[in-house]
Order: sequence, then structure tokens, then C-alpha cells
Amino acid sequence: MAVPTAAHPELARALAAALAFRLEDLEANRAGRLARRQRLALLLIYLAFIGLTLLFPVGFLIWLLATPGPPRAEPWIVLLCAALPLFLLGSTALWTARALLRDALAGAVGQQVGQASTAAITRTLRGRSDTRYTVQFGSDHSFDIPRAAFDAFQPGRVYRAYYLPASGKLVSVEPIG
Repeated sequence: MAVPTAAHPELARALAAALAFRLEDLEANRAGRLARRQRLALLLIYLAFIGLTLLFPVGFLIWLLATPGPPRAEPWIVLLCAALPLFLLGSTALWTARALLRDALAGAVGQQVGQASTAAITRTLRGRSDTRYTVQFGSDHSFDIPRAAFDAFQPGRVYRAYYLPASGKLVSVEPIG
């Protein structure tokens, strides 16, 4: 069977670079699952985030409680002013991103096929303009993409997009027509 990306290798490479995936990942994505590299990347990001925002403050608290002798005020101030807000920020961020973590653990991907329609939405907040780039395949939901991917998509071309079902994160795209 011919690989769809073989017909448009330059476009496939440009999309892979812009969306941070490898062309080898497409084989697993076509089979309905995340490639091992994609899955590990998602899990490592979460493990590092958990370590910095949750485990560090908890470890610091345990160290404070286990330190012999009379308590000193400085470490407790650090706990209250730095470690506790870090813990709360990490807990909130992990709670909002739980769908992405669930997707990474499940390892399944969904797919959409259709013509890509891109959009650039610019809004101004506090005197600064912010542009958000999106792509939509068919009539389902749209995906946020970086500017490089926005520039790489060719109008009128048909693509197959692979995404994480619970979080809706786009993981890879290949041109098929």
C-alpha cells in the first residue's frame, strides 16, 4: 500500500516540523494509537510538571516537619510564600489538563478527514494584539495550531488529522489529496 505522505513529501515534512511530530509517528497514528515517542513525550511533560509543582512543595513540607530542633521562621515563610502557591498552581493546572493526561495514558487517537480551512483570529487585550491560529477539517471542531503550521497548510487540499479524543489536541496531520 502506498503511503499517503509519499505523494506530497515536502508538505508532509513541513507539517511534521511545524506540529512537532515525526513522519514515523504516522504509522502508529493510522492504526489508531499514539506512537511510543508521542506517548512518552506527553507523559514526561506531566511527570516533570508534577515533580516541580506538587512533589517539591510536599517534599519541602516533609523536610520542615522532620527537621529536629526548634522551628525557624525563614523556612516556613518560604513554604507559605513560594511552595504553597506553587502547589496550588500545579494542582489547578493538572486538574484542568486531566483530559490530556487521560489521553496520554490511553494512547488512542481519533482522526478526521477533510479539506483544511484555516483561520487567524486576532484580538487586542490591554493594547497588545494576540493572534490565534486554527485549522478545521470538515465540520467537526477546530484545532489550535502554531503560525508555522498555519503557513504550511495549502487551501483546497484534503488532509487526515490525528487527534487525542478526550482533550482534542492535534498530534499529527498528513496530506492525502
